[in-house]
Amino acid sequence: MKTQIEILEKIMNCVDGEPVSFMALCRQTGFNYRTVRRHLELIEYLQQQSPKIQILRDGFRVVIRKFQAEPLATS
Repeated sequence: MKTQIEILEKIMNCVDGEPVSFMALCRQTGFNYRTVRRHLELIEYLQQQSPKIQILRDGFRVVIRKFQAEPLATS
């Protein structure tokens, strides 16, 4: 059984700059339609969230916090 991260990585590796259908993703990844749809919905939801989540690791300690992306500097 694949972990959620393995499923997400496999889906994201099949998505590039060209449009691809759900069925093509299913064939390329070997996952069923519901699995691909559910994980793409999760990716889309997470990308829309603001503020973003930042995970910091310090030895055995893991800290998760929300942060606002800094605006890009313009010259």
